[in-house]
This record gives sequence, structure tokens and C-alpha cells, in this order.
Amino acid sequence: MHTKLNIHKIEFPVTLGWSEDERREKQNIFVDFEIVFSTQPKASESDQLNDTYCYQEFSVFLYDKISKKEYRLIEHLSHDIYKNTKVFFQKASFVSVSVTKKPKLIFKNEGVSFTFGD
Repeated sequence: MHTKLNIHKIEFPVTLGWSEDERREKQNIFVDFEIVFSTQPKASESDQLNDTYCYQEFSVFLYDKISKKEYRLIEHLSHDIYKNTKVFFQKASFVSVSVTKKPKLIFKNEGVSFTFGD
């Protein structure tokens, strides 16, 4: 048996873009997470926050890591988010991270995504 935690569309302002002009202002990205555990968290039985991972702590931890850097490509940003997610969720047997940004294109778009996973 395995258990899975999905976190949907956490929004972070980041410095991202190929050109200097694009990186001048932070842009919002949206991140989806899939975190699989090979054993169920103790919290599923105890109903105690101390027996699981806190989403608030995770989002603050992650933002602290990515907000201090400039990224040119969504692929590189996705990899950083993936690596830091693996650090935070040390007991996870599988992690997948999908980062979406909404680029300014001449055509209407719902965004582009890049995914990193085990």
C-alpha cells in the first residue's frame, strides 16, 4: 500500500525569464505537487499535525529557496523546486512537480508547464 499527497497550484512570485527585461519584474508561477509515501503517515491514525508534514511550513521553506534566485528557464526552476521538495519530504518514495507559467505571447494562452518526477 502507498499513500499520496497532492498539493494543487501553490502560487509563488519568482524572477523568471530569458531576457533581462522579462526578469525585471517577478511573475507568478503555479506549482502542482504529487508526493507518494510507501507507508501511511502516522497522522492518518493519530489526527495530529506533528505526525505529518505541514503545508504552510513546506510553502515557506520552498519560497525561501526559490525567491533568492533568478531563473531564465522554467526547466531550471522546475528542477530546483523538485530538488527542494525531495529535501523537505524526505520520507517520500516518489515526488513529481509541475510548474506552470503564463508567458506573454501574442496569442491567448493558459500557460506552459514543465514537470520533474522520479
